[in-house]
Amino acid sequence: MKTAELYSTRELSAWLYEPATLRDASRLFVCVHGISRNAREQQEAFRATADELGVRLLAPEFSHDRFPGYQRLDTGLGLTRADLAFNRMLMSLGSDLQVPGWALDMFGYSGGAQFCHRYALCYPARTRSLVLTGAGWYTFPDRAVKYPRGLANWPSVLPGPAAAEAMTRIPTLVLVGDRDTLRDASLRKGERIDKQQGRNRLVRAHKWVECWRQLGHAARLELAELQGGEHDFALCAEQTDMLQRVSRFLARPEGH
Repeated sequence: MKTAELYSTRELSAWLYEPATLRDASRLFVCVHGISRNAREQQEAFRATADELGVRLLAPEFSHDRFPGYQRLDTGLGLTRADLAFNRMLMSLGSDLQVPGWALDMFGYSGGAQFCHRYALCYPARTRSLVLTGAGWYTFPDRAVKYPRGLANWPSVLPGPAAAEAMTRIPTLVLVGDRDTLRDASLRKGERIDKQQGRNRLVRAHKWVECWRQLGHAARLELAELQGGEHDFALCAEQTDMLQRVSRFLARPEGH
């Protein structure tokens, strides 16, 4: 499979790309879009990374109608849970490709970064690595603050939250544009969240990383600012070193 194919289940569709040379059949590079839902654009941007690593690339597309709050894993009454729909897709794909279990390298941009780190809090054992780019806000490891800003009142329908020790074993790269400072319409704002996390995405990335580092997540947690980067996936892909940073991070030996 040298070109991408649309892979679909009853609930969810995704762009699936397989490199000409597959080196690790159980490793899956997953790219999760933001609210622009540009799954195909992300898949196209990261094909070279998939080729270099010799792994399959999957870019799910969480439709607005079915998954309006996929970033929070859709825990609201009557909503389809994004984590379960994604898990069912992984099971279906594994069955079709005869892969008994996946090790997930997860990249998320903006709302996709929110999905990825919350998914890891639910399923740390299957999360091989995390790359979180331009997240608007985060779930902090704070049991005094309510979900989704923290771990208190964790939704009973979700597994987890994972213990801090489990999360600190996941190699994590946090990326944010050094110009990603606008308080635009898509940024979650308010007195409580601004006080806890900061007033823009740049500050929030630094605060979330610092919080985890205080809990001992240092050796496998990195933060880098994308020089000239704003809150725009295409701009970051074309005009910053985002793609190169992600490729270098994922090429490291497991556990580093």
